[in-house]
Amino acid sequence: MKIKKPTKIELIIFDLDGTLIDLNVNWRDLKTILQNKFNSFELPLVKGISKLTLNEKYLALKIISKFELENKHHVYTNRIQYIKKLNNVKLGLVTNNTKNTTKSVLSLLNIYEKFSGIVTLDDVQTGKPEPEGLNYILKKLNVSKTNTIFLGDKDTDMTAGTLAGIYTITQKKHLDNFFKSGNIS
Repeated sequence: MKIKKPTKIELIIFDLDGTLIDLNVNWRDLKTILQNKFNSFELPLVKGISKLTLNEKYLALKIISKFELENKHHVYTNRIQYIKKLNNVKLGLVTNNTKNTTKSVLSLLNIYEKFSGIVTLDDVQTGKPEPEGLNYILKKLNVSKTNTIFLGDKDTDMTAGTLAGIYTITQKKHLDNFFKSGNIS
């Protein structure tokens, strides 16, 4: 099912890693550490986190956050500048990154306060590709999915957006065009 581009955009939801910044995480090493720490840890990462006890999840999220923040990052400066200039539309963020990482990165980029709603791996039972986080943002901000765009970078973002019924852009060239045009109408 093809989802139509909104004629009136009220909400833009962003992914974090790969869309606004590249965290350059060594996911393979992180997954190995988590599998060694938690005997029953499953892959993919989002599925493994969802099956941990509350105490295990807390510890796993601390380990993940450390990995996410320890490397040199690449910031998509033009995308951050775009966000800073937006005033006439609500902004949301749905990410499979941790709350600590997300808040740290958005604060360092001076855009944390621009977001009306943020959903991280800490906040959901099932991360992307499931649409739980996107549906939560829509409900929290009281915006129709037909007036929303989701910007991500991975197949998991496209799947989550499609399952939520949101017009989604994930291909790099289309993301670049979206940010260059500056046109949200």
